[in-house]
Amino acid sequence: MLTALPRGEVVAPAGPAARRRPRRPELTGIVAAVWTTVVPADVRSLRVLPDAAVDLVFAGDHLAVAGPDTGPCVERLPVGRVIGLQLHPAAVPAVLGVPAAAVRDERVPLAELWGAAGQELAEVLAETADPRRAAARLEAACAARCADGGVLPPLANALRRRLATGRPVDPWELGTSERQLRRTCTAAYGYGARTLRRVVRFQAAVELLAAADAPPLGEIAYRTGHADQAHFTREVGALSGLTPTALRDALPAAAS
Repeated sequence: MLTALPRGEVVAPAGPAARRRPRRPELTGIVAAVWTTVVPADVRSLRVLPDAAVDLVFAGDHLAVAGPDTGPCVERLPVGRVIGLQLHPAAVPAVLGVPAAAVRDERVPLAELWGAAGQELAEVLAETADPRRAAARLEAACAARCADGGVLPPLANALRRRLATGRPVDPWELGTSERQLRRTCTAAYGYGARTLRRVVRFQAAVELLAAADAPPLGEIAYRTGHADQAHFTREVGALSGLTPTALRDALPAAAS
């Protein structure tokens, strides 16, 4: 567990990130957000924290899938603009062509999943100077992938919202079986409900740590449902690779 970030490393995103909803109406329920950021020249590496999401990421001339992480992912992106599409969990298998578990803890070139279509899209994006047009082309490609359906039931998107309330997930209360819940969760998020709950709880802690008036660590541990501060410290270490104090100190750089 690190007590400080290595020199030249920042918590992702590398700088201010602009987020918006997709402009194409058919992407409602498929793309959660379209985002852009810029990697500065002085950033050597990015520490990406688990967020229970799958993104399509275009940077330089490389188009890849950022799979669902179960721990910190330290990666290098080329200096300059980065464009991303965050997928709704229910749409992950339809867009990628594989369940989320197939790309868990991985960064996979889209061409490995889409074949020639993925390679062609990467080449088109690399030749598109206007980032707004590039984002629009990436949106259009996702819409085409889901034109014939294949999106998972709404339960997939509801799981995260349910866990964010701190309540346990009862399959019968959600109108499904335990087996179906496990299959849906694994296909949409890449792991089971227990890991999803840990990641959701961690993200709640990250939001509190990043606040200008962040409460004491013990209070954050209590408010985010950890058993005690020692449990909180272990979980933050497992999911970020940092101590809670080091993560708190690093987060302003990601939000500034």
